This record gives sequence, C-alpha cells and structure tokens, in this order.
Amino acid sequence: MLASPAPFPHAGSIAYRLHTAEPVRIQREHPDGTVLVERRRRLPGGATAPLPGASANLTMPRAELFETPDAAAHGGVGKARQSRRRRAAGGQG
Repeated sequence: MLASPAPFPHAGSIAYRLHTAEPVRIQREHPDGTVLVERRRRLPGGATAPLPGASANLTMPRAELFETPDAAAHGGVGKARQSRRRRAAGGQG
C-alpha cells in the first residue's frame, strides 16, 4: 500500500508540546478543540518511546501542539497574553 501524505496534525503523528518541546503522539482529536495525547520520552538517535502506564495519556488544547521541537520551544514568544477578563468576554475590548 502506498503512503499518502497527511496534513499535520493527524492521529498517530508525533507532535511537540508548547514551551517544553516534550514529544507526544496524537491519539484522538475531540470536537471541542482538544486532543488526547500519549507522552513519550526521547531516546538516543532522535527516536521516542512511550512512557509506561496510563498516566502517560493526557488531554490538552490542540493549539499547544507543534510539528517541530523548535516551533514548540519558541511557540509562545512574542504573543501578547490576554487577561482572564478579556478571554471570558471572548477577546473583545
């Protein structure tokens, strides 16, 4: 069977968490914009392996995942963070 390229992100792809660049494997995308991921550890040579147990699974916002470690490490730099009051108001004002 031929492999066809799929746009990032998709279930089964490796992504990297915002700021920490921790590798995770996307397991499922939810309609509310969150994803279920499996945390992974880095191995020599650039490979990754899953952490043991179910505690390695977590649900997180899709916006906190990046395709490369460099993008994840610098993903939040330069973005102005909104106050809680503005976020609650939907970013208005």
